Amino acid sequence: GLGVATRLLDQLAAAARDPGIHVFEADVLNENQPMMDVFRDSGYRVESRLKFGSYHVHIGIDRQDEPPWAETPEPGG
Repeated sequence: GLGVATRLLDQLAAAARDPGIHVFEADVLNENQPMMDVFRDSGYRVESRLKFGSYHVHIGIDRQDEPPWAETPEPGG
């Protein structure tokens, strides 16, 4: 609940975009709703299907704007 998973997802997405990766895939157990919330609240395009007790998730990692938590460096610093 501290935002670590969201920040990690954003860092992974930024690193993946450089070599041209545009989609992440994940399998998440049905009972892991906190992880699904991270994906859904991330600001990325998320599509999921529940099958056999787990979600198969596609996360489109192209994003125009900076994540809401990103710090803007001070000019000259």
